[in-house]
Amino acid sequence: MGKKSFIVAVFLVCAVLSSHLESVAAQSSAECYDACSMGCVDQDQRLFARCDRKCRIKCDPAGQV
Repeated sequence: MGKKSFIVAVFLVCAVLSSHLESVAAQSSAECYDACSMGCVDQDQRLFARCDRKCRIKCDPAGQV
């Protein structure tokens, strides 16, 4: 019985850690985009949009926009 409870405890710890890592990835993605887009200061709308698009590609965790 002790071995089964140990396996269940390890599984629960792994589940908690994996859910925490997903939330950290989402936060870091938002922080990445905020930091990158702050550098997109240009009076030309076309250049600003291009810079913003590059930030979205760079900071998207799934690699998709």
